[in-house]
Amino acid sequence: KQLPKAKLWLGEPSKPYLGSCFKHFGQCWIGKLRCSTFDSSCAMNSNAVNSAPQASGLRNTDVSYRPLQASAAHLHLLGAVIATATVGFGSSLVVDDIGLAVSLYCTSWFVIAAVFAYWVLYPSSRICAQPGSEDLPPVPSSLAELYGNAVTNPKKVFDIDYQDISIPVIDGDKTSLLSGWYVPRETPGDATASAGNTACIVFVHSAGMDRRAYLPHLKHMHEAGYAAVMCDLRGHGLSDEAYSMVSYGPKECQDVAAIIEHTRIELGHAKVIVVASTTGAAAAIQCAARNNEATSPAYAQGMVLESPYLSRQHLFRHAAASFFGLYTPGLNVIFYLFRFVAVAIINTVLVFSDNTWCLDPFECIHQVKARGLLILHGDQDVSVPVEHSKILYSYTECPKQLWIARGAMHDAIFHHNPQAWSTKVLDFVANIDRSLYM
Repeated sequence: KQLPKAKLWLGEPSKPYLGSCFKHFGQCWIGKLRCSTFDSSCAMNSNAVNSAPQASGLRNTDVSYRPLQASAAHLHLLGAVIATATVGFGSSLVVDDIGLAVSLYCTSWFVIAAVFAYWVLYPSSRICAQPGSEDLPPVPSSLAELYGNAVTNPKKVFDIDYQDISIPVIDGDKTSLLSGWYVPRETPGDATASAGNTACIVFVHSAGMDRRAYLPHLKHMHEAGYAAVMCDLRGHGLSDEAYSMVSYGPKECQDVAAIIEHTRIELGHAKVIVVASTTGAAAAIQCAARNNEATSPAYAQGMVLESPYLSRQHLFRHAAASFFGLYTPGLNVIFYLFRFVAVAIINTVLVFSDNTWCLDPFECIHQVKARGLLILHGDQDVSVPVEHSKILYSYTECPKQLWIARGAMHDAIFHHNPQAWSTKVLDFVANIDRSLYM
C-alpha cells in the first residue's frame, strides 16, 4: 500500500509531524485492513490568508477503525508501562542517589501523566449544572471574557423570544436528553409558519462550554432573519450525563446528528447550517461525513467551522506538548516521556469507552457533500494550530472557503472582530439559503 507523503506541520516549523505516516503504515500491516491513502505535497505558508495546499483527498476510508485503534492504543500504553517499569526497576537496583532519582522520575511519569489525562477528559472549567438543576450554572472566570454579558438567555440579553426544547439522543440502549433553546425567526403571525423555507442555524459549542457561548453571535443571525437552535452537548450545561467524560468526537457526533434531525423533522426547517467550534466543529465534520446524502434526516446544507482539529491524536499531542513545554529547547528532552504516557492513557481510555468509532476529521472530511463549507481560524490560536484548518481545507472536496483571521485567538474570532465575522458568515449563510452552492 502507498504511504502518505504529506507533512503535517504542527507546532515547530522545523519538525514535520510523522504520526500520520506511522498510523497509515499500521493500517497497511496490522490486521490487513485497507488503508486510507492520499498523495499530496503540502508546503505550509504561515502568511496565507485565503489559500491552502491542495491534495487529492483520502480514499478507501469505509472501514472499521475500532479494532485497529484499540490494538494501537493498548500497545501504546503497554509500551509505556514496560518502558517505565524496566527503567524504574533497573534504576532501583542501583543503590545510590542516581538510581533513586531515576526511579522517582519514572514513577512521576504516570502520576503527572494521569493527572493531565484526567484534566483533558474531564475539564475542570467545564460549564455543567448539577443533576436536577433547572438553571444554567455561572460562567467561570476563565471564560468570562468570551461570554461577556451573555450569561442568561436570549430574552434577557437581547429581548429575543425563545422556546425551551429537549432533544433525545439514543446511544446504544440508553437515551439521554439534550437541553436547549429554539429561537424562531421574527415573522408576522405564527413564528414557525415559514420554517420550511427558512434556514435554521444550529450552534454547536466546544468542549467545556455551553449553549451561551453563541449568544453574542445569535443577535446577528436573528437580525438577518434566521432561526436558530442552541443546545448543550451531553455532559455540559443542563443536558443529561452531567460531568461525563468528553470524547472529543464520537459522542458529540451523535449529539450533533440528533440536533440536526430534530431541527429538520420536529421544527420543520428544510435547510440547516451548522456553526460550530473546535470539538463541536470536529463532531460536525464527522456527522456530515456519515450523513452526506440530502435525504438523510441529519444532513446539513452548510457548515461554518471555527478552529477544527485534524484528529484527537493531533489535538492531544499538541496539548501535551504545550503543557509539558516540548516546544521549549531543553524541556523537550526532559518531559518527552510525560507526553508519551499522557497521550497513551488518554487514547486507551477513549478507545475502550467509545460505543462506536468515528473516523477522525481529516480522514472523513472529503466525504462531506454539503453545499458549502466555511473554515475559520485565528492565526494566534495556541490551542489548535492554524495548520489544522489549512490541511482540512485542502482535503475538502465540496465547495469551500478558508478565512484565517489575523490577530484572533482560539475560538475568539467574533470577539476579536464582530463586524468582520458577521459579514463573512452572513454572506456565506445567505448563499446557502439561496441555494447558490448547487
